[in-house]
Amino acid sequence: MTVVHIPASECPTPKKVDERRVELRLDARTLSEQSQTSNLELSKNGQFLTLPEGVPIENDGAAAGYSYKPNEEVLSEGVQIKKSFQVRNPVARGATLLVGGSLGAKGNPIEATINGKSVKLEPAGTADRYWQAFRFDPTVLEQGHNEFILSGTGKVWIARDDERWAGDIGQRYSPSSAKCSDGGKTWAPNRLGPRGDIPGEYCVRLYLDQFADHGVLISPVIDLGNLAQNPVSCQPQVAKVRAYFTGGNKEFIDVGRSIRHDL
Repeated sequence: MTVVHIPASECPTPKKVDERRVELRLDARTLSEQSQTSNLELSKNGQFLTLPEGVPIENDGAAAGYSYKPNEEVLSEGVQIKKSFQVRNPVARGATLLVGGSLGAKGNPIEATINGKSVKLEPAGTADRYWQAFRFDPTVLEQGHNEFILSGTGKVWIARDDERWAGDIGQRYSPSSAKCSDGGKTWAPNRLGPRGDIPGEYCVRLYLDQFADHGVLISPVIDLGNLAQNPVSCQPQVAKVRAYFTGGNKEFIDVGRSIRHDL
């Protein structure tokens, strides 16, 4: 075995690594302009990304609209209609029932039962010109399945199943609309219209005064080796990456990441 001793003064000096901390800040407006977002909007002062206020719940949209076929349900004495909704969060500051048609003809009141409780509907004008709006107490709502039974006089539009856009199966296998003509004894789902021959959904929707329960933001691609976005002469080594979020309740922010290494 041969041992070679090299004095420390003659040992090669390792190349010094230039360690620098670089920071990239993206404010709310920049994120709004450069990211892909869903269920998020920029606040009026441009300083925050917020969840939108107002949650619509509907299951007739794929077939709603003008129809060249019979698409009206006629309410009269002994005729009731039922509409079901799935509500994820029933806690709301207010609630509005939107009905396509002309309920309460000639000033006759509309009777409503929500989840087995008699509820007073307060007329609140129209929404988007075509929808009658009725305000009601949101405390009758429950998490999950909710049933609305309406009776009185007037007409309600039907979103016909045969007028859905191609490829949409909608509610065909779990209809949420039903009609009763015997005072509430029997209900016929998906057999709507004066003759009971129209499969579809009643154009009845629910609108809750609450914030959306979630939003999604996908940031722009960030080059971790060049946060300043300047021309570089070499490929730097990234040692650590930290991301911080300001504003809002951080415990409700779920952060995911996707990293690509270009060799």
